[in-house]
Amino acid sequence: FDIVTDEDIKEGKINSYTLLILSNSASTSEKVNEGVIRYIDNGGSVFATYNTSLYDTQRQRREDFGLRRVLGVTYRRELESSYFSVNYPLNNKLTSSPIIAHKLLEVEAIDNTEILGRIILPSPTDLFPFTYVSAPSRITEIPSVTKKGRVIYCSADIGYSFMKASYIDHKYLIDNIVNLLAGNRIPIRVKAPSTLDVVLRKQNGRILIHLINLTTNQIVEDIECNSDIYEVIPLYEIEVELFRSDIKRIFRASDNQELPHIVKEDGIVFKIPKLELYEIIVCEVKG
Repeated sequence: FDIVTDEDIKEGKINSYTLLILSNSASTSEKVNEGVIRYIDNGGSVFATYNTSLYDTQRQRREDFGLRRVLGVTYRRELESSYFSVNYPLNNKLTSSPIIAHKLLEVEAIDNTEILGRIILPSPTDLFPFTYVSAPSRITEIPSVTKKGRVIYCSADIGYSFMKASYIDHKYLIDNIVNLLAGNRIPIRVKAPSTLDVVLRKQNGRILIHLINLTTNQIVEDIECNSDIYEVIPLYEIEVELFRSDIKRIFRASDNQELPHIVKEDGIVFKIPKLELYEIIVCEVKG
């Protein structure tokens, strides 16, 4: 993945990407909105959350979302912290608990937009251990997650909620949305802790998989860190699935040690026995 700029979007440089994620990209110009619409019209997929395109570049709120036509929703009002639920297929691996939403909008689905989740209103009293929002009460008809073509919109800022509460369902929901939009166009899957950073790059005749281990002794409570990083905790038996059928050799760049792989119908699978801090896995392509 890459981080793209407004200029990249306006100039059409994002057309080669499978999926564009607009995580509460609140302030957008008309040119950026036009660029996003062109990207979608050219076959791209978009996952947007919360205030995306609701404000202009001067931070003035528009009457409605600048991307209203492609998001498939219209703005109603800001809501208090609450909860929401999602339907199949976005509920895969989620717990039975409602999903916490610290920042949330009330929106209305338009133009036959599919509703994949709805908002759950909180009860009027705060109950322990619900320290962030009140306990959930009833499911409403208000959409929380919608889908229009290749665009999914979530009315909650789930990235902020994950940072605030570290709730595993936020992570699983994002996984499910990306899988629904990108599907078989995802080039690689890695079974490892979320503290492993994976970057995929291409060169002539080979694919490079950069692995950065961010698993450390550091303890984080709320926003403040209680200790400095002085130790990286190794990871073991990392399983990598690369969706390419033309790989002939895989080896570690650090010591040229080959890694055996299993050929599957849609690609290859191999394991990395141990990762300390950083490694590049080189996958040579046939031909």
